Amino acid sequence: MICRRCDTSNPDSSVYCERCGSVLPRRQAVRKKKVLWYIIPACAALLIVCGYFGYKSLVKPRPAEVTRSAESPIEEGAPNILSRQNVPRLLVGEIVVRGKMGEDVSRMPTAVMAGGWVALPVWALLGGENINVRGVNANEIGIERGLWAEGNPVGLWQAETGQEREAPGVSRWEQRLPLEWQPLSTDGVPLEVQIVAPQKRGSVIVFSLPEEIRAAGVFRQKSQIVGWTFGGWTERGYLWAGPAGSDLVPTTRVDQFYNSVLSRCRESYFQQALTVENATAGNRLSALAQGFRLPALLQGVDIPPELRPQAVVAEMHSLASELIQQGSAKEVIQILDDQVLLEAVDPTLVMDSVQAVVKGQDYNRAIQHLERVKRKILEKTGQRLPGLEEFEAQLYKDWLREIIAKGGYFSGMAAFEEARRAFPDDLEIHLLGVQAALAENNRELARELLEMRSYPPPLEERANQLAKRIKELEDQEAVAVRFNTGEESIRVTAYLNGTYMQNFVVDTGTSMTTIPSSAVEALKIRVDESTPVRAVLTASGMGVTYEVTLESIELERLRVNNVKVLIIDLPGFPDYGLLGLDFLNNFRFEIDKKQGILRLKKRGSP
Repeated sequence: MICRRCDTSNPDSSVYCERCGSVLPRRQAVRKKKVLWYIIPACAALLIVCGYFGYKSLVKPRPAEVTRSAESPIEEGAPNILSRQNVPRLLVGEIVVRGKMGEDVSRMPTAVMAGGWVALPVWALLGGENINVRGVNANEIGIERGLWAEGNPVGLWQAETGQEREAPGVSRWEQRLPLEWQPLSTDGVPLEVQIVAPQKRGSVIVFSLPEEIRAAGVFRQKSQIVGWTFGGWTERGYLWAGPAGSDLVPTTRVDQFYNSVLSRCRESYFQQALTVENATAGNRLSALAQGFRLPALLQGVDIPPELRPQAVVAEMHSLASELIQQGSAKEVIQILDDQVLLEAVDPTLVMDSVQAVVKGQDYNRAIQHLERVKRKILEKTGQRLPGLEEFEAQLYKDWLREIIAKGGYFSGMAAFEEARRAFPDDLEIHLLGVQAALAENNRELARELLEMRSYPPPLEERANQLAKRIKELEDQEAVAVRFNTGEESIRVTAYLNGTYMQNFVVDTGTSMTTIPSSAVEALKIRVDESTPVRAVLTASGMGVTYEVTLESIELERLRVNNVKVLIIDLPGFPDYGLLGLDFLNNFRFEIDKKQGILRLKKRGSP
């Protein structure tokens, strides 16, 4: 059958046009009669008249060109009616959601469907306690029951409005049929819509809307309503995939829905925390954190922007920073516990909790806290949160700087070893280790660490400054022993056991220091059968001598304790000993024969 309105071919059994929803004309059965000759001219005239009106029907506007009828003006407070030929008129009312104190939580226009059904997104009900529909003459009717199942971003709720018999009914979306979007406003025009990448969530099909559709409206097929748009911030369309028409049965009570579902979901806690007045920063942060301990009811783009985790985390970050600055770091530590951090899975909140531990306790415990949270998040999600590795490296650097500047109960070198194990390739941490060694007066280790690595231009200048500082400190403790440049030997004077002054010849080829027998007598060192004997090679050949231990040898300000020496009287130098490498190797030494200076610098020790 051919639709007179849009010229679309339909099966003979169709009642409505599959394209525009218009009622199709039906042929009436007639009895066969004998045709008389005078009827022929009358039939010809009738054909001419039918042809004229058939032509008029072919040029009628298509559905996308239909607008609201000027014969049905919209009165304030009354339902808006879209006038279309042979299509059930669209009844538009208003939904009002109110809270505990009777305050308006949300308002939105809605299409009232056959049976008094209205569709509402779950997010519009957050923070409320009852649902009302406002229709003709601004009368409000409370809604007590509806149809909602877990996972549905949209629910159907039923109210007896007195107008539902005139309205189109609810039907299931059929992918094979054309889909038309019809706005609820008076100035919009219907549009044909193509569905792209639909996703099923419970009894609802969700899909992205084209850019030209952002207002509240309904989707229609065969004059029935099969879906909705809700305008505002939403960019999604919702198509119905549940029971249709007379099969709709209200199984969900509004009060039970609020008490058992909305009151125990994450989004409700976020809503309450953000809207409560005169709340302290601590109370607001605690309420938002409590939301993360509850399950989420909505997904992604179905959540209002201000209630999405990213927006809530930003608010919590602001509140935590305020509390830390006010000296309430311990309160932040209690609120942002491991459970909240594991549910939020956000690096910003993790960093806030760590900064609170730094302020409320110390860097060492803060780093331990961060390591524990990182490990738990990795076990739960299998992923590392971005930015936490860099944040931890900076924590170590700040910790080292604090120890170097102020000292503390924790060794700078111990902190450096922890940092180096965690970040072995961080050159800035390495240079801080050099500074920590200098702070502990271990210049030998500082030089060793500094010379262990090469440094790029950003750190090269800092490394050069540390090298200069190490040299300055070494020069301050260096001993310059002068000797006669005209003599072949380098002669110095040192104290034995802190009391006896002994002349020595510096000999870098001798492994052990020697003293003459006269020094043994002066120091009253006992030599008997128990005294160790050592074989020695002298100018006269092989021989033996005694080995004794001195309490100390001190050259200028440089002292070495417990030095084993040999008793040898040197030919030609009866009152001299040889100062050997067993003494000299305790220092960094240089011999400048041109200037006649022996420079000795004490080596650092761990």
